[in-house]
Amino acid sequence: MLEINNITKQHGNQTTLRNVQLKIEEGEFFSLLGPSGCGKTTLLRLLAGTETASSGEVLFRGKRIDDLNPQERPFNMVFQSYALFPHLSIYDNIAFGLRIKSRKNKFSESEIDKKVEAMLAMVHLEKYAERMPGTLSGGQCQRVALARALVNEPKVLLLDEPLSALDAKMREVMQRDLRALQQKLGITFIFVTHDQEEALILSDRIAVMNQGRIEQVCHPREMYESPQSAYVARFIGSNNEIPGTLVEDTAAPFVTLQIETSGVQQRVRGQMQGGSLNQGQVMAFVRPEKIDIFKNGAATTEDLQWTQGVQKNRILGILTNLVFRGQFNDAHVDCGNLGVFKVIARLQNNLEIGDDVELVFAPVDTFVFAVNEIE
Repeated sequence: MLEINNITKQHGNQTTLRNVQLKIEEGEFFSLLGPSGCGKTTLLRLLAGTETASSGEVLFRGKRIDDLNPQERPFNMVFQSYALFPHLSIYDNIAFGLRIKSRKNKFSESEIDKKVEAMLAMVHLEKYAERMPGTLSGGQCQRVALARALVNEPKVLLLDEPLSALDAKMREVMQRDLRALQQKLGITFIFVTHDQEEALILSDRIAVMNQGRIEQVCHPREMYESPQSAYVARFIGSNNEIPGTLVEDTAAPFVTLQIETSGVQQRVRGQMQGGSLNQGQVMAFVRPEKIDIFKNGAATTEDLQWTQGVQKNRILGILTNLVFRGQFNDAHVDCGNLGVFKVIARLQNNLEIGDDVELVFAPVDTFVFAVNEIE
């Protein structure tokens, strides 16, 4: 539906976007995710037409639109600040765009009324039609902003961090409502956020951005389970990092690295993600919930077995902290010069702070990157 081809944006000597390429499908909830300054909002504004690219093109259903004025594009935008008209009622805020359009399309007042009432019902604000924006909560104002954008029946809705000003509880409610609304209407949503959890919850696909570039584009689960760059591995979720030296190409895609912990040399297997397979300094990543923890020597042969006779990775340490969280618990394990590992696991009842423990995790859950991809 939407193609972004080799878009570059320069502000003076600063390059905000670098040869960005994306394809977004019709009816998709697509998120642009990254930290402040990564270029995600600039890209959204380029789509909206409020900024122009230095080079590249944007196609909508095969036709170039980056040379069109904002009002000529089949898009609407919802802003972080809501941007409601404070002197107009909720009804008139939502009707505003239709009344502008009616000069061309000649909507009757009854048609406008029907559309506005339907949109008020969709965002559960029927009783608030005559209220003024200043009397509403943040969540209600955000619903008005959504209704005002959607009443014009855009083909694509652009959302610039629309939930960031809400408190945690209201944000959670709005996340559910936003996803339900998108699925009901079937409109393509392009959503900008710096909140990884929000992107994982809402999106059909995510594009992670870093310094004006796209690092990875895929389904949220794939993004979490198989990061294709060290940047994505660090940005999405939490990880324990294991520095080492690549010593063996075990069996593609698995490699072996040599590490040192508390003066002891040992080997760890993992999946090489990008980069070359030449020997050199590497960094392995393993997520806290992928690690099992045992009192030293207590793990059985079955606990240590991975597949085809290959054992899981094992690292020794000292249990330094436990946080009870019900079925799963947080544990901190001092692994010497490797640092303190965080583990989220079911703990054995006999484990106590100060115990010698071993951390056990599978090669398939261990992602290895060349150090030059991390710097």
